[in-house]
Amino acid sequence: MKLKKWDIVYLEWQDIIGQGPNWEEDKDDLKPAECSTVGFILYKNKKYITVCGSRADQNVSDRTTIPRGCISHIEILRG
Repeated sequence: MKLKKWDIVYLEWQDIIGQGPNWEEDKDDLKPAECSTVGFILYKNKKYITVCGSRADQNVSDRTTIPRGCISHIEILRG
């Protein structure tokens, strides 16, 4: 899939979750959060993709950088 700057994409990805400093029972109940994001492609490389929620000329807001290893699905909504 060829992603270009300003493509609008839908991403499904997993976010890291952690435990606080409290003592807790040792059990396997921490699962990554299932996330989805819609945004404009800003930057991409082999390690991560950065999207933004809004743009005006060359100004952007609501940037999010997601490691590629966390992304399970990418769909181009508008190229």
